[in-house]
Amino acid sequence: MVANHKLHQLAEARAAGLVVPRTLVSTDAAALRDFWHENSGLVVSKAVHSISTRFIRESVVTRQVGEDDIDVLTRSPRTATLFQELVPAEIDVRVTLVGDLAFSCAIHSQEGGSRLDWRLDQTVRMTAHNLEAGLLGKLQRLRSRLGLAYGAVDLRIRPDGTPVFLEINPRGIFSFVEYYTGAPIARSLAMFLAGAGGESSPPSGESLVDRPRGETANGLAGRL
Repeated sequence: MVANHKLHQLAEARAAGLVVPRTLVSTDAAALRDFWHENSGLVVSKAVHSISTRFIRESVVTRQVGEDDIDVLTRSPRTATLFQELVPAEIDVRVTLVGDLAFSCAIHSQEGGSRLDWRLDQTVRMTAHNLEAGLLGKLQRLRSRLGLAYGAVDLRIRPDGTPVFLEINPRGIFSFVEYYTGAPIARSLAMFLAGAGGESSPPSGESLVDRPRGETANGLAGRL
């Protein structure tokens, strides 16, 4: 599935107007060393393909690359590795796209024990998040360019407020977003698949604010 390939995602994200990290995919130690120095040693390694959280292994998590790691990471000429600049974060954001709906969750990753990859410490605070309309439009443009009806987008918000696109997972999980924000993602997805267009209004008499663990109704759903 080409939409699952991170290099394709990054190219399409840039075309959709999103900010993406400086990126290198290589098996060449000299190229990686140059890239490492160009980014002042602030470089991470990642998997080339999006992988569901439940299948995470040591080799696919986001890791910072030290200079001593360069020869090790480029030792196998058959296995290209994706390297990116380390994007500093105020928070991470997971945006779940269901058709033209978007459900945004702020992940306070810098408060936890795994600041580079929040998937390794899901005890950090997660709260409903307001998604700026212009950013939502770019994310929906990306979803459309990739030919997806559903996608789980990971963003990093820099300390200066700039959102940086990291990846979109066509099979990304959403249950934790529902749990912490009360967003009706499963219901919206079911209605979308049933041909109702992804309408996200809660059942009669139920509001998003009243849902268990939902902290706020703001930012839970956005429509183009």
